[in-house]
Amino acid sequence: MLFALFIGAVLLLSGCLEPAKYTGGGSLDSAVAECDEKANFGFVFNGCGCESIDEARGKFNYIDMAAWDGGVKMNGEIYDILPNNVVWVAYRSTNPRARGEGLAIVTFTDLGEGNGEHGYLTVEVLDGPYEGYENQGLVEGNIQYHECDDD
Repeated sequence: MLFALFIGAVLLLSGCLEPAKYTGGGSLDSAVAECDEKANFGFVFNGCGCESIDEARGKFNYIDMAAWDGGVKMNGEIYDILPNNVVWVAYRSTNPRARGEGLAIVTFTDLGEGNGEHGYLTVEVLDGPYEGYENQGLVEGNIQYHECDDD
């Protein structure tokens, strides 16, 4: 709870950071350590043309079938970005066994192009039906930084 309050205070004091667009999709290891299953995700975040914190927006989808009764299944709105690509996600559960809405913090990192891993993702659910769920890891797929057009 203190962490969420701290992040909220930082959020109020920060403006739109470097204008950019981020896209990503792929998989990472499930939060359940003893299984070989994957969690899948996809997102787009657009901070281009952002003059205030309220203008930056995006979408986030995430599924970890091994972690929860019926799986952690969420989609939602990315509505802000903090330093180091930390975003707030107001999510809705799409699992009929865990109905409701909540708040999550997601961090995404573009590790560049090449033959290795292309990104790193963390998911921390602060409240709602998946409160306490956490996962992080190297991404099989891609997280991509896109510069904004000058238009």
